[in-house]
Amino acid sequence: MQGIYITLFLLLALIDAGYSLECYRCVEPALSHGPYSFAQCRQDQVKQTCLGNETKCLTRRYKTYNSLNNEFEERYRKKCLSPEECDQEAILCEEINALGGECDISCCNTTLCNSATDVSFTLHFKVVSIMFTMIHL
Repeated sequence: MQGIYITLFLLLALIDAGYSLECYRCVEPALSHGPYSFAQCRQDQVKQTCLGNETKCLTRRYKTYNSLNNEFEERYRKKCLSPEECDQEAILCEEINALGGECDISCCNTTLCNSATDVSFTLHFKVVSIMFTMIHL
């Protein structure tokens, strides 16, 4: 019986050791002063293997007002992050929304789950799916 537990433990350890989360990454260039659109993010995105503590894939869209050119600017970001960093990104999103901007965030935990889908569509789709499920229970 003890041999079964040891075998199971080793099997799970090997499976876990071989699994690394992959996310899409697109981060606005450091010297960019203009908007970083969804299309640019999608074009620039690359697959990234996440580090050990990075168990989430982020997609964030935010729109803020730029008083220098009197325009709203929309920016996108995708990357690997830890659950704590995801919580911090959500707080940042809440602050942007409270200041009159727009911010949507999605943190997911399956390989390449932050694909080329617009985050606002993803969030709306999830809300509609949940509502549909609740109605039909």
